[in-house]
Amino acid sequence: ITVESGQFFIIQDSITNISQDQRIQVLLIGFAFNAFLEGAAGFGVPIAICALLLTQLGFNPLKAAMLCLVANAASGAFGAIGIPVGVVETLKLPGDVSVLGVSQSATLTLAIINFIIPFLLIFIIDGFRGVKETLPAILVVSITYTLTQGLLTVFSGPELADIIPPLLTMLALAVF
Repeated sequence: ITVESGQFFIIQDSITNISQDQRIQVLLIGFAFNAFLEGAAGFGVPIAICALLLTQLGFNPLKAAMLCLVANAASGAFGAIGIPVGVVETLKLPGDVSVLGVSQSATLTLAIINFIIPFLLIFIIDGFRGVKETLPAILVVSITYTLTQGLLTVFSGPELADIIPPLLTMLALAVF
């Protein structure tokens, strides 16, 4: 619909104004925007939308889908507004299991995954050379996303864990 109505060209221009480098585009769309959509909508929707966006920007369709699937591993745990973790309260588990406790525990594992995935995405596209050439951008994305998600989940729970960190990550990458 966006292509037929001509609205996609606005999106495309906005993204290419930030960077024409496909490695940066995959960090921006495949990782950060994908995570934002996962936090807002969840359930696989972000993979389809972001893969299409990357395809329209010139990525091979199969590679775009693969990159978005890999990137979604960073945000899939908290899903749409924290629903996968928030369901813990409805399960009536024995003991002192809370949503905040589960989200804090998940954050410890996710911190490692969230930090590594941007490196992996660039490696898939361009190997070690690409990682070396875009290392500052990868670090901006990895650190911004990992720290903000960690702080949010530790202090407030899972609801905003995939909404605020991706927005701040997109902003940090655009400013960088």
